[in-house]
Amino acid sequence: MIAGVDPSLGAKDFTAIAWLESTGRHHRVIALARWKPADELDLLRQVDLEMARRPAASIAFDCTGLRDRITPLFTLSPLASRIPMYPVQVRPLQRQATQAENGVVQLPKRVLVDSLFGALKDGRFSCPSSVPLATVLQVEIRHFKTWQDPNGLTRYGAAPGHHDDIISAVSLAIFLSEHLQSAGTVNRFRSVNGSLPSMR
Repeated sequence: MIAGVDPSLGAKDFTAIAWLESTGRHHRVIALARWKPADELDLLRQVDLEMARRPAASIAFDCTGLRDRITPLFTLSPLASRIPMYPVQVRPLQRQATQAENGVVQLPKRVLVDSLFGALKDGRFSCPSSVPLATVLQVEIRHFKTWQDPNGLTRYGAAPGHHDDIISAVSLAIFLSEHLQSAGTVNRFRSVNGSLPSMR
């Protein structure tokens, strides 16, 4: 089982975690969680508690906008000593996934969300209705939009009044799974604890 974590410290946004069972390029949601952390330490404490309840073999987490705080914070987690953790930064102007010198995986949001929407389109993704928050994921998917900004750039995100936290968490987990599969081994990747060669 793998997990994607979309952390947030904003009053309006949720932190979300998605646990997936992945076989080849097929993905099934095992569990979903989301909450609004009071502060950074509360965020970390809750992530640790959730992962203790449902251990994951590896975790991808979004550090966009919070990189200077979230990535160092996650290295303090007891999880960091036993679970590979991969920081991901969404960069709208970037065309493909790359790895920065600091080990952060950088990719455009299109590539990230295509992990989920591509799997949905191909029938490779399922989320049983018995999973708590499954209906929330369905609502997020229904209200996820693409639009052109004033500069002509394509943007991706929730429609006004809606969220895409669970979409991001699920997309992170699928991206992690499919990227790891294409690389062949987890040791090809750099967690916040180790080293990783350039991503092709």
